Amino acid sequence: MKYKNDLPYDFSGGVGQWNYNNVQNKYLNASELLRQAMSKNPNLKVWVIAGYYDLATPYHAAEYVVKHMNLRAEQKEKVSFTYYEAGHMVYMPKDCMIQLNKDADEFYKKN
Repeated sequence: MKYKNDLPYDFSGGVGQWNYNNVQNKYLNASELLRQAMSKNPNLKVWVIAGYYDLATPYHAAEYVVKHMNLRAEQKEKVSFTYYEAGHMVYMPKDCMIQLNKDADEFYKKN
């Protein structure tokens, strides 16, 4: 195509340029923001996907957080979990990627 431009190419997509100054030496917790969003939007559905072997964000930690978010019963019903035989990047093993794609299609169709 012979397309050219002078823009710098960021091979990492800008990932990792986060600023955590507001939570230095604290546990980063976004659950209150999620709880507020679910309270403001009663139609919001949350799908948590996790790898069994994820050491960065263990699947049981997500379950624990959701369980302790003080959601009403009807809100709890709108949170679903799906687990894969994978690590942090559940789409890396080919069989998990295929299943994740099927699961995502089903989640979006029914919601």
